[in-house]
Amino acid sequence: MPTTPLQSIGLRGTPQHLRCSDRAAETARRLRRGRPGRLDVVELASELGVTVIYRAMAVTLHGVTFSIRRVTVNANLPVRRRRFALVHELAHVL
Repeated sequence: MPTTPLQSIGLRGTPQHLRCSDRAAETARRLRRGRPGRLDVVELASELGVTVIYRAMAVTLHGVTFSIRRVTVNANLPVRRRRFALVHELAHVL
């Protein structure tokens, strides 16, 4: 039984000697799982068991990770910035 969001989609820890960019590229490749095109980050959040809440927040706050199961993204942001904020918050979960 998976105990972390990473385990729920078949990811395991990577060797410590890999650079962060190598680990990020490997994680992106595994998360994509052969799906062409842009990664649907809302779908990814759902697959990870993470609830995404869009709420109006202060202009300086783009997103918040409350737990590994819930993140909040500022609804006042432009669409591209909301997507970036969600990816950033998911990185905290992973």
